[in-house]
Amino acid sequence: MALKDDYYTLSQFSALLGVTRQTVSRWLKEGKVIGEKIGREVLIPQEESEKFSTRIMDSIARHIINGMIDGIRKTCNYSKEDKIKPIGYSDKDGYIQFSILKKNGTRDELQAHISDYSNRKITIEINEMKDEQ
Repeated sequence: MALKDDYYTLSQFSALLGVTRQTVSRWLKEGKVIGEKIGREVLIPQEESEKFSTRIMDSIARHIINGMIDGIRKTCNYSKEDKIKPIGYSDKDGYIQFSILKKNGTRDELQAHISDYSNRKITIEINEMKDEQ
């Protein structure tokens, strides 16, 4: 196997991630992506695409969870002082379980899933809720 088979060129890497070459160049300068300059070319190890994809997916997941928490606050009238945390996920039906510790010391649990994620808005459906003391 040739050395080049283990690397992406700048153009290949940017096409793989759906971004411009300039964006990848900026990421290289910022240290977000590791690359090696060999001759005139910048080569990026293939493992970097996996690492970068994982970081992107983690960022997307945080964004979605935070959007769901905001939706739960508004829909169920929880205050900012009420602590809402994801506590589980069901592969079977796609619901995320949340625990809510209310400022009065009581605890709620609910399940919610995303019914629509378009136009930068998250629409959630809440499946069940129960109060615990």
